[in-house]
Amino acid sequence: MKPFHSVLLLLTMLLAAAPLSAAGFKEGVHYERLAAAQPVDTPDKVEVRELFWYACPHCYKFEPLLHDWLEKKPDDVVFVRMPAV
Repeated sequence: MKPFHSVLLLLTMLLAAAPLSAAGFKEGVHYERLAAAQPVDTPDKVEVRELFWYACPHCYKFEPLLHDWLEKKPDDVVFVRMPAV
């Protein structure tokens, strides 16, 4: 099998299995529902908060993708950076 076909087959299998991965989570066992919304800096907008570490290589690699998203984000979304200290 050609490498391209192998990659395509693998991606297809992963995409087909993705919905199944969330099916096993149960409230009260794997997560807790929050009783009230958490406080935000701007209550009239959707707040997206990034928790990052300055020395994290994953955060560093994610930065260009985040930059592209920030240029396209909707007007009712506010983005807040929060360093993990």
